[in-house]
Amino acid sequence: MRLDWLEDIVALLEADTLTEAAQRRNISQPAFSRRLRAAEEALGVSLLDRSVKPVRLRPGILALGPRLSAAAGDIRQLRVDLRLAAAEGAGRLVIAAQHSLATTRAAGIVEQLGGLGEVQSVRLRSANRDDCIDMIMSGGADFALVHRSPAEQLWPRPSEVEIAGLAAERLIPVATKTEAARLAGGCLRLVAFPGDVFLGQVFAVRIAPRLPAHLVLEQRAETALAPAAHSLAREGSGVAWLPESMCRADVASGHLTDMSGDLPSTVLDLCAVRTLRPPSPASAAAWSRLVTETP
Repeated sequence: MRLDWLEDIVALLEADTLTEAAQRRNISQPAFSRRLRAAEEALGVSLLDRSVKPVRLRPGILALGPRLSAAAGDIRQLRVDLRLAAAEGAGRLVIAAQHSLATTRAAGIVEQLGGLGEVQSVRLRSANRDDCIDMIMSGGADFALVHRSPAEQLWPRPSEVEIAGLAAERLIPVATKTEAARLAGGCLRLVAFPGDVFLGQVFAVRIAPRLPAHLVLEQRAETALAPAAHSLAREGSGVAWLPESMCRADVASGHLTDMSGDLPSTVLDLCAVRTLRPPSPASAAAWSRLVTETP
């Protein structure tokens, strides 16, 4: 039984609907439903009674609620304790970074933290934003580096995490000069993100409603990974909305064009996130350096 499956079931125990449980797990409802089906297939059991509306856990699963909650808490704490026990002696630091940050901001931060006396080694793990948050909650990382929309709540239970805003960054539209020229003809060929990932949600809420009404959108590609969208834009597949730090060098060299003069952009916050559990000496020193001397 995987910890994330246990925590999904616990979220359903505490929520009235699948949508509310998905919000507690900080993922979209379709993604949450897919994860539950994967758990059912792997375990060979039916967790949900789908014959009723709203869908709910089966009575037998509900009866196991206290044991499931206790098991999830015990496993989570055991993982944290094991990680801390190993890290304290070695000065090991694990940072979970959103894909869009792994090769830009996070790389500089890793280099900066590697000079601390308490930190003997730094490991950078790249993942989508939801998985980065899951890593710190499960003890798989000391803290996470992620983007968020201004004032967005990253975790449904704010009392469990500490969030430090590090910097502001623009999400800008970029494309090759050839693709940029297509706008004059009223065509916007799009490198899109799925609606259930962070950048796809930002596009849907903050970009799409502000697009010029005369433009005809043509989705040329879709990817959940910002580095892949960057490569597709650079190869001329279409316009991609990306963090400015990710494509700054390509814009400066002329490989990509910043199209924010013609198309909408928006602001993202770069944040560091950690749980409120007692940190290791290496983690405490790194966090202090991070929030006071962000590169």
